[in-house]
Amino acid sequence: MLSLCKQLGKDVKNLDRSLLGFEVMELSLSDTTSKTNQQEALFMYDQLFRDIVLSVSDDSIQDMYEFCEKQYRGNAQEQLFLKTLKQKYSSHSPVWWYSQEAFLYRMVNKALRTHQYDILYLLRVFVRHLHEEIIVKQKEESIGERKLFRGQGMDKETFDRIRLNKGGLLSISNFLSTSLELEAALHFARAALNNKKLVSVLMEITVDKNAVVPLANITDLSAYKMEQEWLFSMGSVFRIGSVECSPEGIWVIPLTFTNDQDEQLNALKEHFKKSMADRNTCLNFAKLMHQLAAWKKSEYFYLMALENETGWQRRSVLFNDLAMVKGELGKYDEALAYYQKSLELKNAEGSDSKTDKATTYNNIATLYHKQKKKDQAIEYFQKAIEACNAQGNTDDGLVATLHANIATILDDQGKYEEALAKSEESLKIRIKIFPAIHPSVASGYGTIANILHSMGSYAKAIEYAQKAVDIDRQALPPDHPQTLLHMNNLEVFKQHQSN
Repeated sequence: MLSLCKQLGKDVKNLDRSLLGFEVMELSLSDTTSKTNQQEALFMYDQLFRDIVLSVSDDSIQDMYEFCEKQYRGNAQEQLFLKTLKQKYSSHSPVWWYSQEAFLYRMVNKALRTHQYDILYLLRVFVRHLHEEIIVKQKEESIGERKLFRGQGMDKETFDRIRLNKGGLLSISNFLSTSLELEAALHFARAALNNKKLVSVLMEITVDKNAVVPLANITDLSAYKMEQEWLFSMGSVFRIGSVECSPEGIWVIPLTFTNDQDEQLNALKEHFKKSMADRNTCLNFAKLMHQLAAWKKSEYFYLMALENETGWQRRSVLFNDLAMVKGELGKYDEALAYYQKSLELKNAEGSDSKTDKATTYNNIATLYHKQKKKDQAIEYFQKAIEACNAQGNTDDGLVATLHANIATILDDQGKYEEALAKSEESLKIRIKIFPAIHPSVASGYGTIANILHSMGSYAKAIEYAQKAVDIDRQALPPDHPQTLLHMNNLEVFKQHQSN
């Protein structure tokens, strides 16, 4: 029975081999040079997650144990593995545990592949330990120039995107297992030849001797030492070569490891990274979820972050941030209560920072505006302006936000020229202080587009709406609310122009 279970485990792991998180750059046939290093936004968020995880010093793995206990309750085989994991985790290397025919391999790679950052938070310590072991092993031996192989079945849509993007970038969110032995990789590729839903592929990976690559030979560390296995850490990036089909029907995908990056996306990542480098790991995850508009997950992490904070200044900021998320979830009363808590703390402690209060006043005004309570919105926007003026030297980002919000109010009131002037001033500031493809810059273009539409300037409205959409597509996931809003507005403007 145990041998049958072990075989089933191998079969499941072989199936999981075909499930990788691919992010493929879309090359424009008319402009291949300027887009050579373009990557999808999700890759950037995976990199932010990795940076957060690798900065964690916590070595407590209890969160993972408790999560696995719930996930596999009633599964005798996996419970047995979990019991062994708890008892002997420190007795074996992370790679050894990862290579077992059990849930850990599947759980880690599925969460990475599907960008389940809430689950990855629970797995954070193991993920970090695994990455760190790869780095240690890499330093122990010279990699040199290598050619590695990986065979698998691949869904047709992903395969076509890779095949049609010669010269572009392919990023893989998972840990990536490869082999030094061609025949071992071909075995897995051939296994997919008769599956009509999959394309049989052989990845032929070249690693230059000068490349800085998180890659290690894990043969000696693995639970199974039958093949020369090399493991890439999560988030590796490759340059795509010319894809060709072999005589036996296996498509060969030449890949070269690269440290090349999309310059604009990297600048945006570094900008976000500064705000996600807090000592409170839960706060960093909350901000990542906030940026992704994963509001319920963001709420969860903000509440956890609050449990770890006692200082009034940090708690007041957290109350403010949590209130924003509550507002996005439509929990307006709770949002207002948290904003009031933030203000009460600042007042009680005698905070002399008017800018801090201005931020909260602005957010309260925005909350009222969402509820169509225009008088209250105007009242709090005015308070925010007064607080900014009292401070003198204010935060440019806040000033830009205030200009944009006031422009929206003026647009509602039919004061279009004033609204346009305010929105243009806001965008000017945002372009100055933010990376070129920051979502706030897209929001600025979107605000101007709305006002131009109100004025009946449909052609200009479409021009600005298109700029907003173009930035959103580079900087945000495709299903992000801001992306969907701007795309919808663009279509509406086009319809109005045609009528």
